[in-house]
Amino acid sequence: MERLKQLYALTDFCLSSPISTLVCHDFWMLIAEVAIGICLLGVAICIKVYISHELEFRRNKKLVDHRKLLADPETMQKNTWKGLDLVTEEHSQEQLAQQFRAALKPDQEKQGT
Repeated sequence: MERLKQLYALTDFCLSSPISTLVCHDFWMLIAEVAIGICLLGVAICIKVYISHELEFRRNKKLVDHRKLLADPETMQKNTWKGLDLVTEEHSQEQLAQQFRAALKPDQEKQGT
């Protein structure tokens, strides 16, 4: 408790006196070191966030490039699910069921062979 009172007295004295006071040199050096440390910590956090975002961007770009290599747009169009394209308001449930079965039949034949 006594130490805190001394620190408060030193802080009060140094804040009210000119910065060139010899007794306050260590106090101002400590304040400057703490401020620089906080700034460096902020810079380190910003660099870490930037690097992680850059790595994620490159990873996603690589995935997109690999997807482009896997199949051309015609093949991708052929192999996409078209179940929702069959649904219109004009069809009854039985007609929808028949259309779904007809659309899924080639897929079931591929799995069976």
